[in-house]
Amino acid sequence: MITGVRTIFGIDLRTLGLFRIVLGLVIIADLVNRAQYLTFFYTDHGVMTTEEARAWLGSIRLSFHLLSGATWFQVLLFVIAGVIAALFTIGYRTGLMTVLSWVFLLSLQNRNLIVQQAGDILLLLLLFWSIFLPLGERFSVDAARAPPRETPQSNAYFSAATVAILLQAIYVYVIGALLKGSPDWITEGTAVYYALHLETYATSLGHWLRQFGAVIKALTHYVWVLELVAPLIVFSPILHLPLRLIGQVLLITMHIGFALFLFIGLFPAVSISSLLLFTPGAVWDWHEKRTGTIKRLGAALAGMGARLAAVFPARARPEKIRLHPVETGFVVVMTVLVFLWNLQHLAFVPYSTPRWADTLFYALKIDQRWDMFAPRPARTDGWYVIHGRLDDGSPVDLWTGTPGKPDFKKPESVYDTYGDYRVRKYFSRIWLDRYRSQLGNYARHLCRKWNEDGYGRGRELVDFELWFVKETSLPDYLPRHRERLRLKTWICSAEGA
Repeated sequence: MITGVRTIFGIDLRTLGLFRIVLGLVIIADLVNRAQYLTFFYTDHGVMTTEEARAWLGSIRLSFHLLSGATWFQVLLFVIAGVIAALFTIGYRTGLMTVLSWVFLLSLQNRNLIVQQAGDILLLLLLFWSIFLPLGERFSVDAARAPPRETPQSNAYFSAATVAILLQAIYVYVIGALLKGSPDWITEGTAVYYALHLETYATSLGHWLRQFGAVIKALTHYVWVLELVAPLIVFSPILHLPLRLIGQVLLITMHIGFALFLFIGLFPAVSISSLLLFTPGAVWDWHEKRTGTIKRLGAALAGMGARLAAVFPARARPEKIRLHPVETGFVVVMTVLVFLWNLQHLAFVPYSTPRWADTLFYALKIDQRWDMFAPRPARTDGWYVIHGRLDDGSPVDLWTGTPGKPDFKKPESVYDTYGDYRVRKYFSRIWLDRYRSQLGNYARHLCRKWNEDGYGRGRELVDFELWFVKETSLPDYLPRHRERLRLKTWICSAEGA
């Protein structure tokens, strides 16, 4: 039996409710993670002042986080974004909170593009398409506050937006697989070997796994093939239900594996939230017959809705189910453009999107490129050594903030020297030629941090040398090649810091 298009590209309303809850929790987790480095990344006292950020951002991308570089202002915006995300999660005025969550996240990401990762891009894209979806129809305060319908509403839902967001979720895999065109992935099967030898990525489990050469070679081929055939599995009109469930489980477990073996931040969580969109209505029907979890969740939200209704009167239907024809037209046009945008990145496609489309994509921040570990994983990473000199002539290790001259010895855990995946992303970029202009920003920050914040306890930082120890992984478990790179020599007073 062949399944129809409405079933293949439709999304159950209960699935949309689950997706909203998980996505909201991911947004909150992202805010909490960024808040740990709020001063470092998002204020004038950090590594990128508002003036520097505007120059880096350009005129097309916008960010109201750039209105002030004061710490209090950024804290205020983070708190507001957190409240909006919490209301989005519980489904209170869901449509409005979806738009606001997207606007605040877009502005926040634009404040410092250097720390942007693939998970950030996907998270913003999921929010963008969510604007056109009825995420508050199930498991929400909105649904609890709405007056009952005369006739029960079907859980099956299909629109141009369901097509758009399901395709968006799959581009990550199929486009990513097509961009992985190197022998490391296709013939030699060494991609996972090199990925696990990146010391700034590999977890302790990753260090353990990389000793099994045959296993990681098989895993390389498995990941590439699974990503390549993902659309054929989840969108198959034949044996649709079993194949979709199999594809969903395989892709989710793949991301769980990524999280276990690699430090890649929230990317697995964001990806899993997108894969939840493929949960068929049959799963919910089966679950409802066997447990009362869904009914209890509905009752809890109904109670929350009743309490909020005491303050905010219940409205007519809080969410419109059907898209307006103008909205449908916009979504259809954007879906086609996003497809063409992804297609143009493939070497065998002689096409590029028009300039007006590029401008629109950059402004809305829906430009995307799924080239994680493509065409092959990087083979180099490393760690920093910063040799500072105080005004009394004594040396200081500026990377650790401890007295004495630093050495170039490899840390026991390179990742731990950064402390977080977003910090790792920043430092993994500024030593590259494309981002070398940021070295001056970081150098000025070091001078301000030491001299203005009192780290020197009366001893001023005069100058320092910024080094990067680059380590290159070699095939067949050969010893790594190590090279010292002097990135910057900086005199604090002479450089206006």
